[in-house]
Amino acid sequence: MQQSPVSDDSSLSSQLSERIIALQHALDRTAEALRLRATPKRIHDVRVAARRLRALLHAFRRELESRSVNQYRRKLTALTHDLETAREAHVTRRQIAQLAREGSATVRIEANALYGRVENEYLSALRRLRSRVAAAPWQGRLSRLRRLSMRETLVPANDEPAAGTIIQRVNHARRRLRHALGHAGKNAKRLHRLRLRVKRVRYLLEDIGAKPPLAAQSELKSLQRLQDCLGDMHDEENLRESLRARRMPRRATHTIVGELERRKRERFKEFKLFRKELMKRWHDLN
Repeated sequence: MQQSPVSDDSSLSSQLSERIIALQHALDRTAEALRLRATPKRIHDVRVAARRLRALLHAFRRELESRSVNQYRRKLTALTHDLETAREAHVTRRQIAQLAREGSATVRIEANALYGRVENEYLSALRRLRSRVAAAPWQGRLSRLRRLSMRETLVPANDEPAAGTIIQRVNHARRRLRHALGHAGKNAKRLHRLRLRVKRVRYLLEDIGAKPPLAAQSELKSLQRLQDCLGDMHDEENLRESLRARRMPRRATHTIVGELERRKRERFKEFKLFRKELMKRWHDLN
């Protein structure tokens, strides 16, 4: 969702209020679409809309009223938490299907044998989610989020020009990401936290209306590639842990986990390539 650039005479408080309400409206639209028909794409859309809001609230938490913004962020987290089971079931089903298509002959056999089970788990999770999002408590959460987005105390009056503070916040998020990239290592949890930082920078560039060259398309593309790579690594790590916890033949677990370990090595090579690409983009911007 790319916004128009921030005008030089726009006040910080008016700009933040405008962006928060716009992002809340986007969340409302995706949540309504999910209520009408729950699909993997619509689950993803709600999660992304909520994460964009959380990224903005986190980046400008000093400019927002602490009690209101903390409440807002907690409720957004709770909303997305309700989608996790269905989302994870979909990812597992998709990955097993991919292994059944693309793996070696042995991997395809074991993945095909597992697919029916994960398909049933996905359909069951989707049915539960459909019931949840149609129920009054979930709709009530959305109503409370809308009220929070328009609460007068959320964004205290601040007549400072918006552009300068926005540039500072984007550059701060960049510096933190640059440091994290330099100390990523291979630990799965650390790489997952790194992915969240990548998302924050990307969402800020896309949603807050920063002027070029901060929102250069080349930087956004590099961030997207890095995010996708880290996302694949995270999903495959979760699948490995899930397979180890399942009651299934040891040979099947060993075969599929072995394939995932091979992919992990390939993903890490991609990660280093995309990290180098992003660092070069930043160097060029400076």
